[in-house]
Amino acid sequence: WLPVLVQLSVISTHSPAAATPIHPQVRSTALSHLQRALLAPALFSLSERSWVTVFDKVVFPLLEEVISAEVGVSDDERLIGASILSKTFLQYLSKFVTSPTFHIFWLQVLALMQTFFDTNQAVTTVESVTQALKNIVMVMHASEVLLPDSSDKDVSNSPYDPKRLWRLTWERIDQFCPKMREDLSEVIECPAPPTHTQEK
Repeated sequence: WLPVLVQLSVISTHSPAAATPIHPQVRSTALSHLQRALLAPALFSLSERSWVTVFDKVVFPLLEEVISAEVGVSDDERLIGASILSKTFLQYLSKFVTSPTFHIFWLQVLALMQTFFDTNQAVTTVESVTQALKNIVMVMHASEVLLPDSSDKDVSNSPYDPKRLWRLTWERIDQFCPKMREDLSEVIECPAPPTHTQEK
């Protein structure tokens, strides 16, 4: 399964300036097939380690390419790439959180989403990524993966610290989307950012 996913990713991001260019329609079709494949119910049986490998070998390289490409990648393809990242992450969240290094993986996801804001992307793309990130944070909060310091939930059995992850998450989001706290405060508890030095 991994070689197939990798090949679809390679085709999806194949540069039109390459020696043997791939027609844009073929690239677009490969990207759509990749999205459907990643969300296929049959792949849910894969382990957490396997899905981390999928992200490392397929999803992260795909996003890096579609975000950074100066030519040959349409806004629609960037939107699909962002959708692949957010939907695949949420679909397999229950697997990812079993890892004691989940916080590192999650910060990688956030870093890629930040790239959409830091680069000169279309307004519709940034708006779509913003909404996707809001959905991710709300799901993680509802699943008690992220918990504010004021929460009285028992997190002693968690392989990581949901409260520390909350702080790390907002330290990152506040850098590129500072209005999100205010937007989400209507649906979840989002305390104002602290005034002290950020946690390292």
